[in-house]
Amino acid sequence: MSSSTWSKWRVVLLLLIMMLGGTAGYVYAEARPPQYQATASVIVGELFLGAPTEDSIKASAALAASYSDLVRREPVLGRVAENQRLGDWRKLQDEVFARPSDKNPLLIQIQVTGSSPIAAQRLAEGLAERLIQLTSTTSDTFGQKFARRELTRLESEMSRTETRIDLAYARRDVATSITVVQRIDAAVAALRDTMKGLQEDRLLLLQMSGASAGDVTIMEEAYARPSPYRPDQLALTVAGIVVGMMLGLGLFHFIDVGRRNREFTRGLRPGLDGIGMPPPPPDPWVMSRPVREPVRPERAKQ
Repeated sequence: MSSSTWSKWRVVLLLLIMMLGGTAGYVYAEARPPQYQATASVIVGELFLGAPTEDSIKASAALAASYSDLVRREPVLGRVAENQRLGDWRKLQDEVFARPSDKNPLLIQIQVTGSSPIAAQRLAEGLAERLIQLTSTTSDTFGQKFARRELTRLESEMSRTETRIDLAYARRDVATSITVVQRIDAAVAALRDTMKGLQEDRLLLLQMSGASAGDVTIMEEAYARPSPYRPDQLALTVAGIVVGMMLGLGLFHFIDVGRRNREFTRGLRPGLDGIGMPPPPPDPWVMSRPVREPVRPERAKQ
């Protein structure tokens, strides 16, 4: 076969191998069972309960990280798997993914995969509802109830202290004696120290009570994509085409190397063996030994 003819056939064969690779990838994608993805979002904290404080935001962010891990554990995933009859919850952990959002640390994104869009959506809805149920029933502990009662008492005492400070300033404005003014200033300073201590105690009790930091609310209802999440037919088909192209190019490279070796061997001068190497020289030890002639029968009789 001439070089020009082989070049044309090589292009045709390469296209055929690439088509076979792409077909293999598409068939493999069709043979695998489809997997559908559903997402749901819940938010942790008092975002919708007015202006949240800095401490409550920090507490909510810390709880969001804990709740994200809780979604894949037995109290949440195990109960949902039992209610929906999905089998062992440990086998579902690889199909459930939950983490706080990068842009909003209070937002938990829940992603699940299932054999159908309806199954994936039901699983995502169950996880979000179970998380809300679990956090709402476990957040009202005895310590938090005590903290809320103390918060009410502290807020009343802070209100009375502010009233006393206002009255002291009103007395200072009408005072005529320097001694009375100094006494009022000393009393106001003491009241301000008391107010500062009450505010610190209030912040501590806010952290203990959670101040709605642990409240979980559904941000986005569960939604399932109508198209399969896995397998990706386009990606597998393209991968098959690329693998076929690489195999074809490798095969043609070895064929070209063999052709060049055969052409080089045909052009060698006579006397060389078929692989292009000269024959080995004779063994000098064998050549140095004397050659004994065979004994003829006539000489043996003499």
